[in-house]
Amino acid sequence: MRSLGTVFPSGFWAVFVLLVALSADVSAQPNVTTASVVVSSFVDRDGRTDDIWIGRGLEAVVTADLTAKVIETPALGRWRVTGIYERQDEQLRVVAGLMRADTGTIVASIEVAGNIDDLFALQDELLVRLTTALLSDDEQATALSEREDRLNGRVRLGDDSSQIDGPPPPVAPDIVARDEQGRVTMRPTRLDVLLVLDGQLNEDMYRRVAPVSNFVQQEPNEGELATEQTEVWVWFDDDNVYVAARCWHSEPDRIVANEMKRDSYNMFGNEIFGVVIDTFYDRRNAYLFMTNALGGLFDATITNERTPNLDWNTVWDVQTDRFDGGWTLEMAIPFQSLRFPAGTTQQWGINFHRRVVSKNESSFLTPIPAALSYSGLFKMSSAATLVGLEVPSANSRFELKPYAIADVSTNLNASPAYTNEFGGTGGLDVKYGVTDGLTADFTVNTDFAQVEVDEAQVNLTRFNLFFPEKREFFLEGQGIFEFGGGMTQDATTFYFKGQMYGGEAPVLFFSRRI
Repeated sequence: MRSLGTVFPSGFWAVFVLLVALSADVSAQPNVTTASVVVSSFVDRDGRTDDIWIGRGLEAVVTADLTAKVIETPALGRWRVTGIYERQDEQLRVVAGLMRADTGTIVASIEVAGNIDDLFALQDELLVRLTTALLSDDEQATALSEREDRLNGRVRLGDDSSQIDGPPPPVAPDIVARDEQGRVTMRPTRLDVLLVLDGQLNEDMYRRVAPVSNFVQQEPNEGELATEQTEVWVWFDDDNVYVAARCWHSEPDRIVANEMKRDSYNMFGNEIFGVVIDTFYDRRNAYLFMTNALGGLFDATITNERTPNLDWNTVWDVQTDRFDGGWTLEMAIPFQSLRFPAGTTQQWGINFHRRVVSKNESSFLTPIPAALSYSGLFKMSSAATLVGLEVPSANSRFELKPYAIADVSTNLNASPAYTNEFGGTGGLDVKYGVTDGLTADFTVNTDFAQVEVDEAQVNLTRFNLFFPEKREFFLEGQGIFEFGGGMTQDATTFYFKGQMYGGEAPVLFFSRRI
């Protein structure tokens, strides 16, 4: 691989110095613009026009970012930014000069270089270094950083470098904060007593702690408050995170609940409540847990906000109950059933979903576009933020599942014949969390006896049947091998034909052949 010094000749710097000198001469003229930061056009070193989009993009991004920060203080004064770029094959180098507009003094020369495919990352690096160069001391750096966070809608948590995509965390005793855009930041409550998982919500803590409510309709009236009130609590202890909800219904006799089969799409025709949890706060991937008024189980993993994997089944529990004004539920999700970053204090993405079938009403804690329909449940970039969740400091990422089978057999036709002969076999499954995002699975003589039996089908075509994978060993990280499309209305089409939204989704790795 050639070095960047070989790719870009020394004449590149001569052109840049000349460009900076010309800009300085222009900036010394009497009529200096009153803007705090003036960004000149980024030009191609060789004067080519086929890459002019690069220069225009750089100019637009730098202008928008630095202008939004409104950098104008007595110490900073007014500035001029000028730049030059050069592309050699797939390599790109950008050099930006920062100078005082009043004196023409060059303050800094900033260079970024890399692959053209990493253009957005190069832009971000350039902006960070330009902003840093504009600052004269650490105090102004802190002030500007906080201002940038406010302008970008993100909030800094004290000394923690993590950021919230939403309003500042609520101050106790409040547990939820909501801004004018409908974004939500909430905090859970640590349990000081044992929670009896019965779905009745009759413990004293439900009266002491205010619930999260005011769900927003996705349909039929997008953006309006839900017509049926939903109250949600999030609790946690050393072992589990709990989600409890009281789902009010003005006509409780019209509550539809008739599905108990796990992961059945028919549950979407029931009165349902669901929670999606983005444990890594990447705003793209999540775990889905959903139930109906009967306490049916529906769980899945979500990849890139669009692809659900219903074959994933983990250990969790839910109990439901009825009351005169609707129904209630309590979920218990063990921390060991989830993957999350290291650290005892967590920041997760979270959203809640309620569907009232009798009114064809779908609502969420945060606004979700109606155009997304069912897949709005997967839109983690619009989810709320859960802050202050304390997870076990030594959460075990090691699971050991041995098994043994014994049998007694008699065969009088064998040679030699035998009677009441003892036999047996055994095996072992091991799951070990290498890192936060990497899990190693080991298996020896795996026991598939408890795996759900495939649905019997008669195939009269020349095409193979694609049965869903239910074996736990092959379900970890299965979403890596899937792409395109998302949830469809027909479960058979989704599972067996690979069709998503009318198109064919190639099966990159079909583990059932193993």
